[in-house]
Amino acid sequence: MAHTTLGYGLISVGWMGRVHSRGISQVSERYPELGVSIRKVIAADTLADARSYATELMGFESATDDYHQVINHPDVDVVSICSPNFMHHEIAMAAIKAGKDFWIEKPMGRNEVIDAVRQCETSGLRAIPLYAKRKIGGYTVETVVEVTCGPKY
Repeated sequence: MAHTTLGYGLISVGWMGRVHSRGISQVSERYPELGVSIRKVIAADTLADARSYATELMGFESATDDYHQVINHPDVDVVSICSPNFMHHEIAMAAIKAGKDFWIEKPMGRNEVIDAVRQCETSGLRAIPLYAKRKIGGYTVETVVEVTCGPKY
């Protein structure tokens, strides 16, 4: 099996961002059959202390105060969007435009999720908007993940 290294970008280094980062760091250990390792490329946060935390303690190569630099970084393949809820749609749409797969774990509005899912379907990207068995229009979390996730790497 060929081994793949995925470049990882994190948007917002708060509590949830740290959870996402720890989780993705364990992919190669927990799922060795995938043949995937993670490279922590860049993290974004508006707080200087959080940026320092990302590089000094979390292992990111660099940090910025502008989430666009994460999304547009050429070495980033997948992005965790852990920003405040009201920014999720804006950042998700920017990630789609940049051709980046992404993971959001806090709720966006119903129409915003459906918009993001449709954009991912037409672009061939994967988005993982996770909800606790929440129904969004005609989608449940299971169908959202199934519709937007496919073999890419």
